[in-house]
Amino acid sequence: MFALRDSSVCDVTKLIAAIKSLSVAYVYKITPAVGLVFINSIKRVLVTKGVPDPLAARMFLPSGTYRADILVLMAYQLLQMYSSQQTFLIFLQYTPPVGCFDGHCVKIRNRCYEPCPTCPDLCHNTTKANRDACIKKYNYYFYSPSMEYRVKCIDFYKSVSIAETQYLAVLIGNCFVGYIADKFGRRRMLLIALCAGIPFLVLSAVFDGVFAFYLFRFLLGLTIAGTMAVGWAYCAEMISPRHRFKLRTFTSWTNGRILMITFTFLGQSSWRLASYFNAAASLSTLAIIAFLPESPMWCKRK
Repeated sequence: MFALRDSSVCDVTKLIAAIKSLSVAYVYKITPAVGLVFINSIKRVLVTKGVPDPLAARMFLPSGTYRADILVLMAYQLLQMYSSQQTFLIFLQYTPPVGCFDGHCVKIRNRCYEPCPTCPDLCHNTTKANRDACIKKYNYYFYSPSMEYRVKCIDFYKSVSIAETQYLAVLIGNCFVGYIADKFGRRRMLLIALCAGIPFLVLSAVFDGVFAFYLFRFLLGLTIAGTMAVGWAYCAEMISPRHRFKLRTFTSWTNGRILMITFTFLGQSSWRLASYFNAAASLSTLAIIAFLPESPMWCKRK
């Protein structure tokens, strides 16, 4: 860890030596071959880029005292963004108070988003311009799966919400993710959670059907338990003691939710596109965790 903090690490040779020392110190109990493969992959990328050694080294690990801690801070903040899928449920369960179906705007009752030909039209007896303005006024801001699948119009799903399903999965996941992290490693638990959770997030939007949607959101909840419970322990053990307070100062759930909402906004009112954007953003979390070594405190106890 301290090899990375030395500001003299600025060329390819020292960068590879630093990573090799990390592999020997922290990863030798897991799989030494993983460290060698990682080092060889960096060698190949550096050769492919064809840039001077100091510049190439800085592209992967900029020089400076804080560079390792910055990676840990970024990892923890991005883990919070991924875990903010708990807040994304607000968008998934959104149902507007008024729905317009083929120009017939009616009040939505009991959050059942479906046409009601016998209900009074809220935009009736007006000119075409006024009617168009009225329909635009009642247009939804976000098209959610609750609207697409008409979840609250199905008897079974009236009593089982999307949020309850995912929260139940998080509760179940919290019962065993801690044991897995203590048994097999903090980093390995996070990698498993992200490698499984990101595809689940994508598949929840790919498959068409309310049952498949509920199933993949449940599986996603199991992985969120891993990032929520293990993320803090891993990052707190990885960051240097003198910068540990910054981990709680500069990173927050608020920032994670802002990132999640930003990528949701890029989805242009479509819950499927929003899910794809959030999954793509979570790949950066996976990349950083894959770059960092195992927690030295966990390795020492093992």
